Amino acid sequence: MKETILSMNSLLVYGALFVAALLIAYFFLTLTSGLEKNVVSKSSKKKTSSKLGCLSVLILLLFAFSLVSFTAYLRAFHAFNAKELVAIVECAPPAAENTDFRLKLTPVLHEVPQEEQTFDMVGNQWAIGGDILKWSASMNFLGLHTYYRLTRLEGRYETAAETLEKRVSAYSLVEEEKNAIWRMLYEVGDLLPVATSAYGNTVYSYPTFGDRYMVYVTTSGFMAERIRPSTQKKAGDWLEEVLDYVRPQPKAPTPR
Repeated sequence: MKETILSMNSLLVYGALFVAALLIAYFFLTLTSGLEKNVVSKSSKKKTSSKLGCLSVLILLLFAFSLVSFTAYLRAFHAFNAKELVAIVECAPPAAENTDFRLKLTPVLHEVPQEEQTFDMVGNQWAIGGDILKWSASMNFLGLHTYYRLTRLEGRYETAAETLEKRVSAYSLVEEEKNAIWRMLYEVGDLLPVATSAYGNTVYSYPTFGDRYMVYVTTSGFMAERIRPSTQKKAGDWLEEVLDYVRPQPKAPTPR
């Protein structure tokens, strides 16, 4: 339910809340009407009806305010903590001479994995980066997520001295790295009323063999999350373990 609310458009969410409020109002009005018919005394009928009507309106307002506040909180939390998967990185021992490791990159576009690519890398670390357009806080709240472009995959050394002395590897991830639109965004991104700034951003890590790195774009830039297959658990696995612990165990059949 929570993920459904977060993925919906803001107008749809508040429209659904409005419809829910109308249904609740109809329910309380029907309840009030039914209670009025059960009131026998004519002198107290108006007073009872007035009290029930005020109570219905108060409950309706409190309920509507609670729904709107809770939904606004969920959407604000999601807007400023959202992350979108943009690539999957896996490293393996080198397959070619004069290289340090082999890297498999799977770009992810709109949650759909694209064709896997393999690169021979030189360096102590791998680095992936690109362009970032950071929206303003109000645009994030309305549902706009960070606008980005992955442009380059590189081998990286731990020290600047190694970078100057040794051979490096770099691969373009786009057909045209020099892009006129992005160049303009870098120049005027901070002047746009709906954006904060445009800048380059890179995330890097060590090529740990056997592990997988999920590369995300967040509201502030790229991030990498390491997944260890030996300790990886699905979201439902923890719940199943708890349920298995608390649910009664079947009794062993009595031998005859």
